[in-house]
Amino acid sequence: MQTVEGSNVLVSVVMNCHNGAEFLREAIDSVYLQSHDNFEIIFWDNCSSDDSAVIAHSYDARIRYYKSKNKLLLGEARHEAIKKTRGKYITFLDCDDVWLENKLETQINGLENSDYLFSYGGYHVIDANSKIKSSHRARYKSGFIFKNLLVQYDICMQCVMLDRKILISNSMNFDKSFEYCPDYDLFMRIASKYPIMVCDQFLTKYRVTGNSLSSKTKHLTATEVRKSIDNALSSPHQYDPSYKSAIKQAYAKATFYEALFNLSVDDKKLAVRLLRTICMIRIEYFFLYLILLFPISGSSILRVIRR
Repeated sequence: MQTVEGSNVLVSVVMNCHNGAEFLREAIDSVYLQSHDNFEIIFWDNCSSDDSAVIAHSYDARIRYYKSKNKLLLGEARHEAIKKTRGKYITFLDCDDVWLENKLETQINGLENSDYLFSYGGYHVIDANSKIKSSHRARYKSGFIFKNLLVQYDICMQCVMLDRKILISNSMNFDKSFEYCPDYDLFMRIASKYPIMVCDQFLTKYRVTGNSLSSKTKHLTATEVRKSIDNALSSPHQYDPSYKSAIKQAYAKATFYEALFNLSVDDKKLAVRLLRTICMIRIEYFFLYLILLFPISGSSILRVIRR
C-alpha cells in the first residue's frame, strides 16, 4: 500500500522513441499497471516512421505526445522532453524496456520519507522474447557514492527517479551533443554533488537486443565517457586526494572502450597500444591485452569475450 506522503505526487515519465513500435505497448502498459497511478508520460517521438505514434495515441490523456520536426541526437531529444515535464519527480523509460509494478511507489515513498533527491535500484536484463537473462542488484549503499561510481558505474537509466529541484537549482539537463551516454553524463554530474538513495529492490526489466542504440554508437563511447568524467570532475571533488585511484580507473574504462571499438574495425595494433597503457589497472584489461598478442582476429576476440 502507498504511504499518505506519496499517494498524490505527480510523476513525469520521460519516454524517448524512434521507431520503437515493436515493444512499445508492453513498455507503456508497464506504466499504466503501476501501483502509483498519478503520472504523466512525456512521449517524445524522435521522427518515427513506424506505428509508434498510433500506439501512443491509443492511450488516454496521461500521455502527452510531442514529435520532433527533425531527427535529434539522443541527448537533445531527452533535453527537450525534460522541459515538458510537470511532475515533482522525473523518471525514465525507453520504449523497449519494462517496469515492475511497484517501481514508482517504491521510489516515491523512499524519496518522500527521506532527504534524498535521487534514487535508483536493481534491474533484470531481458531478451527480445522478454526472457530474463541476468539480474543485477544495485551494488552500493545509500549515501555519497560518487567515488564508487567512478570505479564501477551501475545506474540503469530505467531505474532512476529524481526530484526536479535538482535540475532547476543547478540548471542541469541532458547534454544536447551526446548520442551514446547522455544519461551517464547527467547522472554523474548529479552524483558529484548529491548523496543518492540506493534501492535494494529490482525495479526494471532492461531489454538488450542487436538493435539497441548502444550497439549502433560504439564509435562514440570512449569520447563521450571521457567528456562525462571531465564534466563530473569540474566540481571540487577532483581535488580530493582520495579520488586519485578512482579517477584513474574511470578514464581507463574509456580507453578500454576505445580499444574495443578498434578491435571491432580490425585495428588490432591500435587496440594493443591502448591496452598497454591500462593493462595493469584491471585484470580484465590485462587478460585482453595478453589475448591480443596471439594471432587471432579482432572480430574473433570480440566474439569470445562477448562484446
